[in-house]
Amino acid sequence: MLNNNEYFEKRETQLKLWFWTHLKENFLDMLLSKAYIKNKLDTLEKEVISGNITPGQASDQIINDFSFTIKEKN
Repeated sequence: MLNNNEYFEKRETQLKLWFWTHLKENFLDMLLSKAYIKNKLDTLEKEVISGNITPGQASDQIINDFSFTIKEKN
């Protein structure tokens, strides 16, 4: 395994996976720490379940609201 770099390739893949997993988890934790986002999530989830909006549209609304708040602070 060491002779043909398989170990290093697998390790690189593993490190990338850990990086992206941590980034996603931290970003989600950051979103969920905001009360206005938590409140909106319940409403949007119901809208998705009822078929009024798509999961992508609901996700976009959350990201847009969050981005708008960040822009206001800068």
